[in-house]
Amino acid sequence: MSRSNEARLGLQSKDNLCNSCQNIDFNSIFGTTQTPQRRRNGILISSLDQISSAEKRARCYLCQFFWDTRVLRSPRRYSEGKGYCLHAFSAKGEFGLGLVKSLSDTIILAVIPEEDSKERIFGPLDWKMRDTTPYIFPSTTAQSPHTQLLGRLLSTDIDYDIIRGWIDFCNKYHYKLCTSTQKPSVPGFRVIDCNDRKIVPLPDGCEYVALSYVWGASPPENQIVKDLLLNRVSPAIADAMTVVSRIGFQFLWVDRYCISSDEEDKHTQIQNMDLIYMNATVTIIAVGGDDSQIGLPGVSRDLRQPQPQVTVGQHILVSSLPNPRSVIEKSKWNTRGWTYQEGILPRRRLVFTSQQVYFQCNAMHCVESISVPLELLHTSKKDRFLEQVKFHRAFPMKQGLGKSPMDFWLRVKEFSLRSLSYDSDRLNAILGILRVFEKGKTPVQHLWGIPIFPPQVFIEDGSAVTATKRLCYGLTWTSSMPRKRSYGFPSWSWVGWTPCDSQADDWNGQPWLANPEMLKHPGLDTSTPSQVQISDNFTYDVRVGIEFLNGAVVDWETLDRTEQSFGRLRGVSNRLHICAWTFRLLFQGKGHHWHPAESHPFRYKYSTFEFTQFDKSLSDSPLSQAHQDEERLVIVLGFDNKSNSVLMKIMVTEHIQEEDVYERVGMLYYHFWKPLKISGQDEAFLADVRLERKTIRLR
Repeated sequence: MSRSNEARLGLQSKDNLCNSCQNIDFNSIFGTTQTPQRRRNGILISSLDQISSAEKRARCYLCQFFWDTRVLRSPRRYSEGKGYCLHAFSAKGEFGLGLVKSLSDTIILAVIPEEDSKERIFGPLDWKMRDTTPYIFPSTTAQSPHTQLLGRLLSTDIDYDIIRGWIDFCNKYHYKLCTSTQKPSVPGFRVIDCNDRKIVPLPDGCEYVALSYVWGASPPENQIVKDLLLNRVSPAIADAMTVVSRIGFQFLWVDRYCISSDEEDKHTQIQNMDLIYMNATVTIIAVGGDDSQIGLPGVSRDLRQPQPQVTVGQHILVSSLPNPRSVIEKSKWNTRGWTYQEGILPRRRLVFTSQQVYFQCNAMHCVESISVPLELLHTSKKDRFLEQVKFHRAFPMKQGLGKSPMDFWLRVKEFSLRSLSYDSDRLNAILGILRVFEKGKTPVQHLWGIPIFPPQVFIEDGSAVTATKRLCYGLTWTSSMPRKRSYGFPSWSWVGWTPCDSQADDWNGQPWLANPEMLKHPGLDTSTPSQVQISDNFTYDVRVGIEFLNGAVVDWETLDRTEQSFGRLRGVSNRLHICAWTFRLLFQGKGHHWHPAESHPFRYKYSTFEFTQFDKSLSDSPLSQAHQDEERLVIVLGFDNKSNSVLMKIMVTEHIQEEDVYERVGMLYYHFWKPLKISGQDEAFLADVRLERKTIRLR
């Protein structure tokens, strides 16, 4: 039994406290009617230098509790040898609830590094920037309703009453945002009947729960005999079946057992992952382990990590535990490609971590370690949380897709950082999210993952936005991360490139898809071709054809008029036929020097060429090593009119001679400063460019 649990049972006495802890007046701290709302670092209560000593912690149960609940130092900045301080805070202030007038405030505590304890007026507080920060909450054993945030005493086993309370509240008040009466219209849709362990078609009118977990390296299970599950299934799935029954449901959908091995049925279900997860009443998410051999902590054999708890006099103090968002982000589950849409699409998520359970629906979010008065945090209609209630929220609201069609790229960026066991799954693993974008109020279709934005999201200059321009806009994506070719997918789509292993963990949060300037000015210039004129013989005019597996090439404008879902077109190959203006550029040396072929190499200083095939640096790039001083064919895909310049968008290609096709290797942008016809570099560029109208077969 841990020292903290002994304290809970009243086995401690004042003799078990050191002098420093005896001098902390908890009655005064929690009895005050004033809370330290205006101080960013709260109020200093006591220095806790002694808790760094293991010998002193062994003699004082409160020192041990403070040590267990301390804010960890950043290893990059501080050594572990410095002391700690106990500070008091306003719970409403810390969690951004100051404007919720009906909510009473609570004094909460935090054990923070000594070097962080000084008040700072400006700049971020380093310890608050770390989502692992646990607070110390006063708790109560009373079950009566309360009007403030309080800590909740947790055991190593799951309290299913808490989970059922969250779901019941959501069912009662969140009808518009969280309730679905639809049954997935997916041929061959089956579920596990948790009562008799059979795999059956979902009965009409019945709800079901879905499971999201990490398969891991464990061998595939074959415990099915005539649609009957044998007793031995992986712990994660067995525990999920237990949870389903304990929270009042009967049917569970698990991909491993419920997707048929028939290739046609399998393809159909993968195409409809959006329906499966969005129509599940709840989705259980297992983040407590690295594979399915780890069960859901607190359900059966796998116990949860104990919550630090202590009783001091009449006060019960508990840890709020690390922010679930941080725990989820650091989990193995959060690194896998298939689980990305499984976290984004559900209406309700029930996340099992190694310490507690987290619940989030489309209208509210709850952590097991903090008891909150749900009614007071909702709007007057109780249909959703108030806008300012954001603390500990782990997933984006409204099924996580975003508020704008342009959020398509944000979802792709997040997904692209996930890993997959098989590169061939790169498109299938995000099809559910792409399908939801197709069915949105402002539909965004896709072709091999390339977004086809609707006309209304583009800046219009009095003329219609053609289907070809909308496709070309999607083709001008760029990457600021090192990437390597993923064969089997088209080079002109982001799915054709994967992050290099050496850089996969070095993501700095900057957008890598769709140049930020393009987001500010969405789309290619939409005026008539004659108005986008760089020279007398150079106007914007691009034609695109789609090649099918039977060799037929269909004009993109014709396909657009069919009003089909491009992502579901059968028989489409990964080849485009692009008819556009082209010219040749010479890549010279190891730097970013490009200039028109046969021109003077020192006349130009172009903007940075954005390689897709970078490794650690440009000098180490396979492209720069293998193709120095070599000409490249580039395709002019379009222009972007800005206030003082015109941005030419150029796709750089590589010729694959054995198949007589081209592959995209990156994008290059060139600025023509307004007015366009000026002396200097622009005129020199136009004089040296040997424009040629060509049809390029691009794969």
